[in-house]
Amino acid sequence: MKKAILLVEDEKVVSTYLSAYFRRSGYDVDIAASGAEALKAAGDRQYDLVLLDLLLPDMDGVDVLEELKKKTPNTAVIIVTGVTAEPEILAECTRKGAFGFVHKDATVDHLLMHVRRAIGE
Repeated sequence: MKKAILLVEDEKVVSTYLSAYFRRSGYDVDIAASGAEALKAAGDRQYDLVLLDLLLPDMDGVDVLEELKKKTPNTAVIIVTGVTAEPEILAECTRKGAFGFVHKDATVDHLLMHVRRAIGE
C-alpha cells in the first residue's frame, strides 16, 4: 500500500510540482492550500507524513503543526519553508513535534531523502 502524504502549500506552482514528483516516487499525495484545509484533511484521513509550509494564508504554520499533532500524534511532520526561519521558531516547531525542516531551495531529491527518513523507509 502506498504511503500517504499531505502537502500543505499555498503556492500552486510549488504544490503542483512537488505533488507530481512524490506521486512519481510512489506516494499517494493530497494537497491542502491553507491551514484550515490541512486540518480538515487530517481529520478525514490518516497520513504517514505532512509536508507543512510555515507561511499560510489563513493560519500560522506553527499553529497548524500544533493542531495536527493533537489530531494525529503519530504522523510525521516536516516543515518546508521558503523563508529563513528564526531559531526560536524552529525550536518551537521541534518542541511541538516537527520531525525536521527543509528549505524550499533544497532539491527535490534532498526533500525525498527527508521524507523517506521521516516515514521509516
